[in-house]
Amino acid sequence: MFGLFIVLMLLSFLAIFIGLISPKVVIRWGSDESKTRGKVFKQYGLATLLFFILMVVTAPESTPEEKAAMAQKQEAADKLKAEERAKKEAQNAEEEKAKKEAEAKEKAEQEAKKKEEAQKLLSEAKTNFTNNQFELAIEQVNNALENDPNLEEAKSLLPKIEEGRQIYAQQFAQKQRDDYINSAQNIPYKVLNKNPDSHKGQRVTYYGNVQQIMEEGDTTFMLLNVTDQGYGIWDDTIAVNFDGKIDVYEGDMIQIWGEVTGAFSYDSVAGWKITVPSVKAKYVSK
Repeated sequence: MFGLFIVLMLLSFLAIFIGLISPKVVIRWGSDESKTRGKVFKQYGLATLLFFILMVVTAPESTPEEKAAMAQKQEAADKLKAEERAKKEAQNAEEEKAKKEAEAKEKAEQEAKKKEEAQKLLSEAKTNFTNNQFELAIEQVNNALENDPNLEEAKSLLPKIEEGRQIYAQQFAQKQRDDYINSAQNIPYKVLNKNPDSHKGQRVTYYGNVQQIMEEGDTTFMLLNVTDQGYGIWDDTIAVNFDGKIDVYEGDMIQIWGEVTGAFSYDSVAGWKITVPSVKAKYVSK
C-alpha cells in the first residue's frame, strides 16, 4: 500500500501541474464552464494531501538490520565529520602558531634594527659632542633613546652634552668679549671730537667719570667725561648708549668698549646746543 499511495500522490501532483495549464485535460466531467484552474487545484490538491497522509501512515517500519545499518552509517558520517573538524582545528592551530611565530620574528628583527640604529646615532652624537655640535648631538641622543629607551649610555650622555654646551657658550661669550675688547682702541678725544662721523663703526674704549645717566625702558644713556684734569675734575664728554640696564650711577668711574656712531647734539642746562661724539657701548665695566 505504501508504494501505491506514493504513485497516487505523484499522479495527483502531476494532474495539478497539467490542470493549471489546461483544466479540461484533467477534469473529464461536468460542463466546460465548470472546468477551471481553481477547481483543478482544489480537487487534486486535496487528493495530493490525502495520498501524502496515507503514505506516511502506511510507511513500513525499518527492520532491526536496517536500523542497525542506518545507525552504523550515521555513526560513520558523524565520525568523518568529527575527524574533518579536528583536522580543520589542527590546521587552524598550526596556521595561528606560524602567524604568531612570524610576528614575533618580525618584532625581534625590528627591535634589533632599532637598537642598531640607536647605537649608530649614539656614535654620531659622541662625534658631534667632541666637535662642539651640541644641538645636533642632543637631537641624535634623543632619537637614539626613541629607538632604544633602555640605552643607559645615551641617558648618561645627555647631561654631559648640556654641561658641555653651557661651558662652551660661556667660553665663546668670553672669547667674543676678549676679542672685542682687544680690538678696541683709544682714539684721542681731540681727534674723535674733530670729526666724529669720520670714525663711525670704529671700535673704541674709554675710561671716565659718569656725568649723567638715565634709563628708559631697557636702554641706558650716559654722558661720560673721559679726560682727567686733576683734582677730581673730568671733562671732554662722550654720549654713550647701552642696550640694557647697568649698576652705574652719576660720579662712578667706568670703562666702556663700543663703536663710534657719529655726533650727538643736546641742549645744556643753560640752553646751549652742545655736540659731542657718540658711542654705542657693547660692554661696560666699573
